[in-house]
Amino acid sequence: MKKEAVRSKSRGGRPPYGGSREVAAADRTRRREEYVDLRRRLAMSPAALAKLVGLSVGTVRHFPAWTSPLDAPTDATLALMRAELVRRAHATLAEAEMRAEIEAELAVHEARWHVEKYDAGAEDLEDAA
Repeated sequence: MKKEAVRSKSRGGRPPYGGSREVAAADRTRRREEYVDLRRRLAMSPAALAKLVGLSVGTVRHFPAWTSPLDAPTDATLALMRAELVRRAHATLAEAEMRAEIEAELAVHEARWHVEKYDAGAEDLEDAA
């Protein structure tokens, strides 16, 4: 009996402490749907995703395992995928901030260049008038 409980827990079966099979099935469905969403958002190859989450490429290709009643990605796997998505979002924000700073500096330099180039010509016109 104890061996069966461990097997079920490791394969995503009945939740611990006497939970129902319906709750376990709903949890597996939630994890599968979240996995599909995260995988779409990450847009990583199966090999890169396998390296990120520490699974084999075959397992990554097997998930979300809609056809297997007991297999589903673990919450730890989903947490790693969410962390990678957050890391990428931070990198994108930092890149956007740097890009905005560079564009602002370029605009200032361009304005100064125009002032230097055309200001001398304007003074000559004022002297002639």
